[in-house]
Amino acid sequence: MSTAVFISHAGADWAATQAIAALLREAGLTPLLDREELDLGDSFLGFMENALRQATHCLLLWSASADASPWVRVEWEAAFHRTISESQRFLLIGLLDEHPVPQLLRPRLQARCFPDTSSGVQQIIALCRRDGRAESDGARAICAPRAELPLTEGLPVYVTSDLFGRTFPWQVPVDWPVALATERLVADLGLPRTLDHEGRVGLRFSYGLGHGGQPLEPTLPLAAQGVQAHALLWLSAAVTPFAATAAVAGGLAGAQFRAGLPLDAARALRLRSQALGLGPADAAA
Repeated sequence: MSTAVFISHAGADWAATQAIAALLREAGLTPLLDREELDLGDSFLGFMENALRQATHCLLLWSASADASPWVRVEWEAAFHRTISESQRFLLIGLLDEHPVPQLLRPRLQARCFPDTSSGVQQIIALCRRDGRAESDGARAICAPRAELPLTEGLPVYVTSDLFGRTFPWQVPVDWPVALATERLVADLGLPRTLDHEGRVGLRFSYGLGHGGQPLEPTLPLAAQGVQAHALLWLSAAVTPFAATAAVAGGLAGAQFRAGLPLDAARALRLRSQALGLGPADAAA
């Protein structure tokens, strides 16, 4: 997947913008700049709309000059709208001076590109490359989860799921057993455990994590199973129907949702329950 970065900048920051664009090119990324792309008579608004649509990221070069530019504001507001409406990690910020960033943009990734331009740009390049690999492997853009995940000290990874249709960054302690990591993720995201009517008929859900096309052993730590920083983990979901009485026709069968190798749902649930210290009755609940 080609990484194209639309660079929003003030005219007064053109020299710094050129230097940053050169570093992006050296890293194999494609910077999109109005002064380089526009010919005499071309529409600036048309260029901006096309660039924001085609780009995988928008890099806002922020400074006092950028804050004073109405065109820069139009660009970052459009980029911010795409970030929110598509739940993507699209808008990045490169700081060119100490000028404060607007309140709306403060949660965005900010890389300090002064006085040393290179270190901040390398941070941006590394993020774009990691996102690009995860997008390619997961076949979907990097986005925010549907629920806010609390910040946790630990290993930065990506989590994806075909069933829930998202790939998003997450942090998890590397020494946690997979079962504990899965339980924390499920709880933080508010994923369903049971959907039922008065406990008599419904669906039970169990979850697991996989990596590299293989299910991860619930009782073992992530690190012991080769999970490293920025790895792509697959979230599996097993759905099992239940009823208080025996079926008069047919049978109750479960389904497993995951893009890698299928897990044995009963085995995964049993191992997960053992790792959490639950008894058989608790595991079946």
